[in-house]
Amino acid sequence: GWIWFPEPGEDKNRPQRGISIETFQDGERPISGTLKLTPGVLALSTNSRERAERGQHTLETLLQGFIGPALSKLQTPEQLLAERGRSGRDDNDAGPDDGLDPEVAADVIQQMLDQHYRQCLDEPIPALGNKTPRQCAKSKPGREKVIDWLKQLENNELRRAARQGGAPYDSRWMWDELKLTRYRD
Repeated sequence: GWIWFPEPGEDKNRPQRGISIETFQDGERPISGTLKLTPGVLALSTNSRERAERGQHTLETLLQGFIGPALSKLQTPEQLLAERGRSGRDDNDAGPDDGLDPEVAADVIQQMLDQHYRQCLDEPIPALGNKTPRQCAKSKPGREKVIDWLKQLENNELRRAARQGGAPYDSRWMWDELKLTRYRD
C-alpha cells in the first residue's frame, strides 16, 4: 500500500464547510488518502469526497489504458465499521483483517474524534467568526458563541447516536479544557 500526503499548504487556503476530520500518520503528518493494490483491484481511500475525486482523476490520468472505469463507494465511518463487523461475523472465509472487533472500532473512532476536536480547539471555526474556541472562551461575547458551538456539537452527536445506535461522543473534556464546565447545563 501507499500513503498519499498533501503538498505543503495544499488544503490551507481552501474554504472549509462544516466539520472536517483529518487523518494523521504518527499523530503529526496529515494524510490525504491511501492506495492499496490487490489482485485485480487498485483501491483509493480518502476521508473526503473532494480528495476522492482528485485522487480518482489523477489515477485515471496516470494509468490511462492500464485500468478500467472507476467504481466508487461513499461511506460514513459508522457504515464502514458496521459493514466490516457484519462481514467478519457472517463470512466464514473472512481473513483476520476482514472483520473488525466492535470494541476496537469504537476505540479507533473515539481516538480519531479526540484528536480531531483537540486540534479544533486551536483552529479558526467559521461558526465562531473564524476565531479558535480557545480565543472565544476568553471574552463574554466569544464565550457565548463557543458555548452554543459546543452545545450544537453535543446535540448533533446525540442525534447521530440515536440514529445509528451506540454511545454519543463524550465532549465534557472540551468544556473542561476551555474552562466552561459551569456553563454546560
